[in-house]
Amino acid sequence: MNLFPKNSAGESRGKNPGGTGQIVGGTVTVYAEPSVKAKAVGNFPEETAVILMHKRTTETEGIWIEIKRKEKSGWVQGWVKSESIKFNWKEDSLENLIESK
Repeated sequence: MNLFPKNSAGESRGKNPGGTGQIVGGTVTVYAEPSVKAKAVGNFPEETAVILMHKRTTETEGIWIEIKRKEKSGWVQGWVKSESIKFNWKEDSLENLIESK
């Protein structure tokens, strides 16, 4: 699976609902729910390619992004703080992600 297709003129960003991005700021813990009190489901090192799914804004912990990634053992899906994501395409932004309920 190619999470980082070349961004050439006229090329689509792909079929992912929220686009693609990568982890920034060092190793990031992925949580089952958008809270640091939730169960950790994995850790991704900096520059890990991820698929962006949804966002959720919480009153106490700010904006979270739901991500997923194909690993050797299967898919890892969970939530990271928004500042842990670098968006790959100009169309990919917090404003364009669908709010999860």
